[in-house]
Amino acid sequence: LDRVTQEVLAAVMDAQRSGAQPGELVRVPGVAEGLVLSRPVSMAELSRLRRQFISYTKMQPRDENLPQLAGMFLQYLSRSIQ
Repeated sequence: LDRVTQEVLAAVMDAQRSGAQPGELVRVPGVAEGLVLSRPVSMAELSRLRRQFISYTKMQPRDENLPQLAGMFLQYLSRSIQ
């Protein structure tokens, strides 16, 4: 959980650093879906959203969801960043 969410945040921050503009699709390695950022997002905001997602996931533990964890986190970020 910790490693997967860190990898997603790293991919989002790398995309922003390399010049991804709002509206562009951010790809995360190993995840079919991507994330479309509607605005630039700071590391502080991403970290806060990551902590919220981890807290929620720990309250609803499901081992069968582990393979989809990165995708679930991307969906959570997509809904939260608007």
